Order: sequence, then C-alpha cells, then structure tokens
Amino acid sequence: MLGRVNDLTRAMMRCTVLALLLTLCCVGPGHDRTSVVLASVDTSAAGVRHQQLEAESTPPAKPYGNVLSRSARNQQDCSHQASNSTEAGQQDQSKGGKFLKFAILLPKVPSKRRDIRILSTVLPMIELATQMVTAPGGLLENFRIELDHRDTQCSSTHGALGAFDIFLKRKPDVFFGPICDYAIAPVARYSSVWGIPLITTGGMTEAFTLKEPNYRTLTRMAGNYHEFGVVMRELMQHYNWTIQSYLYHEWDEKAGLGFTDCSMAINSIMRAINSNDTIPKVFDEETAKYDDYLKLLRKIEKRARIVIMCASPSTIREIMLAAAELNMVGSGEYVFFNIEIYGSIAQTGWGCWYFHTAQGTRPSTWTCFPGANENFPQSLTTGGSRVINREIVKELTRTKYQYTYAEDEPVSTFVTAFYDAVLLYAYALNDSIAQLGEQRALQHPINGTHLAQLMWGRSFKGITGNVTIDSNGDRISNYSLLDLNPETGLFEVVANYYYGGGLQFVEGKAIHWAGDRKKAPPDRPTCGFNGSLCPDNSIPGYAILSLVLGVCVVCMGIASFVGYRHYKLEAEINSMTWKVNPNDVLSCNPSRGHRGSFHSMVKRGSQAYLLQSLNRPTRTLSHFLRRPRASWYFPFGFLLATNALQILGKLRLAWYLVDFVA
Repeated sequence: MLGRVNDLTRAMMRCTVLALLLTLCCVGPGHDRTSVVLASVDTSAAGVRHQQLEAESTPPAKPYGNVLSRSARNQQDCSHQASNSTEAGQQDQSKGGKFLKFAILLPKVPSKRRDIRILSTVLPMIELATQMVTAPGGLLENFRIELDHRDTQCSSTHGALGAFDIFLKRKPDVFFGPICDYAIAPVARYSSVWGIPLITTGGMTEAFTLKEPNYRTLTRMAGNYHEFGVVMRELMQHYNWTIQSYLYHEWDEKAGLGFTDCSMAINSIMRAINSNDTIPKVFDEETAKYDDYLKLLRKIEKRARIVIMCASPSTIREIMLAAAELNMVGSGEYVFFNIEIYGSIAQTGWGCWYFHTAQGTRPSTWTCFPGANENFPQSLTTGGSRVINREIVKELTRTKYQYTYAEDEPVSTFVTAFYDAVLLYAYALNDSIAQLGEQRALQHPINGTHLAQLMWGRSFKGITGNVTIDSNGDRISNYSLLDLNPETGLFEVVANYYYGGGLQFVEGKAIHWAGDRKKAPPDRPTCGFNGSLCPDNSIPGYAILSLVLGVCVVCMGIASFVGYRHYKLEAEINSMTWKVNPNDVLSCNPSRGHRGSFHSMVKRGSQAYLLQSLNRPTRTLSHFLRRPRASWYFPFGFLLATNALQILGKLRLAWYLVDFVA
C-alpha cells in the first residue's frame, strides 16, 4: 500500500514539473508571444507579404532571402506553436537546408529620452540585413534564418526571462541585444555559459570591458564610455584645463532605478581625467525645475569655469538658459561641454539642439560632443544590385512595425549598427566554415564562443562606415567635437578624435568662444574664484572711515579753539565796560567851577592817561579762566576731542574684526 502511494506521489510530481515546463514555454510575463510565419519580400520598399504555415494548404513559395520571421500573435496556444516550430525544423532538415535562429532582445517602448533603439526600429534593420546576406551571392546564401524577439522592458528580470523563453524552444545561434546595461548583465552571463554570441549597441559601461570570465561572448558595436573619457582628457590637456565641474542627470536614490547612462559616462570621464579638482553636481531631470538649475550653477561658478554636462537635449537647453541668466554665457569665462551619448552629426541638424517657441527656434548651448561621427548614408549597395536607402528603412518601419519617423528625423547610428551586427556574424560564420569545414562548423549547437573570437579583431565595410572590432570585442569609434556657429545657428565639427591618431582640429574651423574671446578662457579666474590672488590697490573702507573721523576731530578742535578765543575776548570786553579802577576817579572841586571828571577830559596819549594805564593790574590766563562764563569752554573742547579719538579707535577695531570674519 505504501509503495503505491509513493508511486502515485512520484507520478504527480512528474506531472507538476511537466506542467510548469509547458507553462514556461507558453507564457513569459511581460513578453510578446510569437508564431512562426514566412515572410515573402518583393523588391519594392513596402512589399511585404505574410504567409502563415498552418493556414495554407499549398506549399508556401520560397521567401526572398530565406528569412523566417516571427510576429506577435497571442491567440495561439503553446503546443500549436511548438508543433509548427518542430515541423519547420523538420522541413529544413529534410530539404537539406541550413537553418539559423536570430534572437532579438529589445524594449518595446523607449526606456529613456531620445533613445529609439526599440523593436519597431531595429527589427526592420535586422530583417533587411538578413535578406541581404541570404540573397544570391550573399554571405549566407543557402541559409534559412528565423527571427524571434522578446520585449525586455529594459529590466534585468524580463530580459533574462525573454532569453530563457527563446532558449527553451530552440537554442538561438546569436542574441542581438539587450541594449540596457541592467538587462545585458544577466543575459551576457547566461550566453557565456550557453556558448551563444551576444552582439549589442549598448553596454558601454566599463564593467563590460573585462570579458573574462562572465562576458566571453559579448561584442559591443558602439564602443565604450572609457573612450569618451580619453577624448575629454585630450581636450583638457590641449587647453591646460585641470579644474572641471560635472553637471549630469542621475536618478533619485529613493527611486531604486540604479545608475543612469549619464552617470556611468561621467564617472568614466572622471576616472580617465583623474583630476583632484572635480566638482560633481547631480539632478533628476524628471523632477528638477528651472530654479534647481540656477542653484546648481551658482554653486559651480564659485569653484569652476569648465562645465561638462550630460542630460537630454531639452534639459540641456534649460540649463543653458539658466546659465545665460547668471551671465555665465555672455561673460566669456565659462566653457560648457555636453556629452551626447545617443547622438550623431546628422542629428545635430534637426531639432536636438533647438526648441520651438512662439518667438521662433533658438539654439540651446555652445559646445556639443556627440558619441560617434558616423552617419547612416543616403544609400548602400548590398549583395547583387539591391540598394537600401533611408526611405526604404522608414517605409518598412512604418508599414510593418507601426513606427513613424519624423519628417526630417535621421535614422540613428545606434539602430543601423544592428545591420552591421548581422554582417559581423555572417563574416564570422563564414570564417568558421572555412576553418572547421561546413559539417563541423554548423553542427548543432554551433560553437558560439568560437564565433565570438572570430568576430574580434576584424574590420569590414558596413552600412555605418568602416567597422573595426578590437581584440577585446569592442568597436573602435571616432568622436567629434561640435561648436555652435552664432551666425548660422548650427553646430559644426571643429575637431575629431581618431583611434590611434589622437585629437585633430579641422583646418579652417575656429571655435567661437563666448564673450568674443579669441582664445580659450583659463580654467580659473586671474584673481582666483574669490579674488584673493590679486592685490587690492583701492583704499579700504576702514581707512576711509578713519580719515573722515580724523577730519571731524580736527574740525571740532579748530571750532573749539576759535570759540574759546571768541568768548574769551568777549568776556574781557564785558568785564572792562563796567569796572572802574578807584585810582582813576578824581575828586572835583566845585569852587573852581569845573564840570565832569578829570579822567573824561584826559585825552589818549596824554600823561594822565599813560599813568592810568601803568597803574592798571596785569590780567593773566588764570584771571580769565576764573571768569564764570569762560571757565568751561576749554575743558569742554578738550573732552570732546578725547572722546572723538576714543570712538575712532573703537570703530577701527570693529572694522578689522568685520574684515577678519569676512
């Protein structure tokens, strides 16, 4: 009885595990379910006809370029799709054809501003590339290629689940994507274990530079942030700038979104420059306001003159308007660099640096530093006589994948790089066949680690120009420095950075420095950020105050002396008007008939008057000081002068204290 119960338990567990596996095959949270279809593409731009395998009773016509495409369809169940996939694989094997499966892992909607590396824009490029390489005379002429894709949502969880979902159906031969760093990390680790090459235009952070042991099959088609740092280091050394301030977008720590691309790029630049005088300032452009930019710029102007920024174009424009309000643009003392990660030279000519307002279109900043200087050409001749141009790409994107480009919007180099990624894989597979033989090279599962090694250290002509992959699996890119021409309002290339050639300025193109400067401003003001390096030849305030108080004291002393003399004379005169010396009084004899006093009849200069003057007592200074009205004038003047001098000393001491505290 106990044995039967155990058998029943084992059976139930097996059924449960089987059900979980079927559920994982059928449902991937957050991913689009796909069904296998054949795509027959004619030579016109939008001539794409879909023909479902299970819906047609007659054998399908052979598609152009032998491309198998998977489009989203949620109505079919898992078993039906699995049977179709198995039947397709059996048909290929029975026909003796060579079959490849391309897995595309990209977000369905953009995860950040101005990043259009999404399924709707990349799938047309990969489809056109597979048509080209499988066309007669192409690199993979006799191959049949299936395209399968999942929505990663730029999430480390959904990206990994999408990779597992595709892997469990049938092991893919190559992964294109993911592009978001946090989604690349787990998928690249799994790909290294599975032996599947992973080619992406993302993952530019320095963490992916060390390929061993976790990222052995990772190939990056857009370079890395360390190269950004090398270019900026060359610029700093050329102009002898050692002090830099960094102003960039970073998520709020409470949001739990990790680091932004700007944060990773700026940190790589800081490590490359390796300067001790760095002033980083961060903001969250989703919540930051205009006043926040003003506050950050006020802090920067006290410590730096070279500002390196990284944010979306609209945010950069707001920052530059705030800088203009603080006279940081018109003064000519500042230089602003903007690191444009997902830009190109073509994009600088259409709206990325302009903002449309009621007053018209205005440029946003002075200096631009785009990530790469290659553009998507007007046309490219592929295998045979087939020509691909921008209009074909835009039309296919609009009609089949429901994404419409703006009228003057260029196709981003980060999108067209996936076209070159298909070419890179095709070249590596051809080399593998040449080295190992077709049977061994194509034996499933294909050795993706070996293919990744063949991709590295290779150069070829691609749709974005010359493509060179170094020995570490990273594309070598060239970079351009753009300057705003105030006359035309457009950005122009004034310098280029070439790998192995260094920084080279364009002949005949001069940088338009702000403030009508003829040469680059220094990274620190002549007198220092607080003016302490220049001697102050002007009269200090305390000296002026001392001089004024001294003049006041002298004036008060003179006034006291004059007043004292005046009142002294007045007191002397007053004392002489009513006092008569008794010796001057002469007796009068009435019998002689004289009237009046003898003194009144004595004339000045007479002997009587002279005798009168000699008999008058001498009056000294003490005599006048004893007078009641003049006794207080001199002490009052002396006391007033003494108090003024004491006040002067106290004010001077207070001035020194204020100057010391300041």
